[in-house]
Amino acid sequence: MNEYSTAVLNGKIDAISLVLNQVLMTLSPHHAAQIAAGLAAEQEALRLEADDETPEEEIAVQERMLGLYVGLLSAVAQRG
Repeated sequence: MNEYSTAVLNGKIDAISLVLNQVLMTLSPHHAAQIAAGLAAEQEALRLEADDETPEEEIAVQERMLGLYVGLLSAVAQRG
């Protein structure tokens, strides 16, 4: 990697993920459902809108992460 090592990037991603998870857990069920629907649509469109030069691994990781967040938001929406 150029400027940042993989460990540095992973640490930053993990910290952002923890913050984001805490924020998502504070949403109302209605807002969580709205956001889940929007992210599910983004997940579906990801491959269609991907640049031909975008690595497959990058697309697959984005799909997986969006799927995980849709699942988390759906769980928050269900608690209402």
